[in-house]
Amino acid sequence: SCQKASWNTGHRDVCRTMRKNRFDEDGWPKSDYFFDSRDRLYRDWFILEHIGKYRITFLSKQKRFRSEHRSIPANEPVVSVLDFTTFPLGDPPWSFCNIDTQAVPKAREQAPDADWDVLLDEAKKRNGKDPLVMAIIPVAGDYHHYYWVGFGRQQSN
Repeated sequence: SCQKASWNTGHRDVCRTMRKNRFDEDGWPKSDYFFDSRDRLYRDWFILEHIGKYRITFLSKQKRFRSEHRSIPANEPVVSVLDFTTFPLGDPPWSFCNIDTQAVPKAREQAPDADWDVLLDEAKKRNGKDPLVMAIIPVAGDYHHYYWVGFGRQQSN
C-alpha cells in the first residue's frame, strides 16, 4: 500500500528524526507550529490593531507606573505589555488581553532576543508619544510564548 511504501522509502527516518528532536536545549518540547509569512503578517496586524485600540490605556498605565516607581528616570522608557496569554481574564474588562506596564530590565529578561538597544534609542526619540510595547502571544503546542516588541506607529525608513 501507499503508506507502507512511504514508510519503507524514507518516512520512517523522518519520523525517527522528528521524535529525536522534539525537545529544545532546555528540555522543553519544541513547538509543532511554525509561523509562515501569512501567519506573521496576521500576527503583526493583530498586535498593531490592539496597540492602536488601547493606546490611551497604555499611556495612562505608563503614567501611573511612573508615579508608583519614581526611581525610574523620566527620560528612561518603560514598556507597555499587551499579554494575550491571560484570556479570558482581561484588563481592561471584556478585552482579549491584559495590559500592564513594566520597567525595561524585566522586559529585557522576558524577551532577550529583541534588539533592546535600538528599541530604547527609538523610544527616547519618540519621547513617550508612541509607547514601546511588548506583546506576549501564546504559540500552539508550545510551552514558550512568542514575544513581539515594537511601537504602534511603525516608522518607514
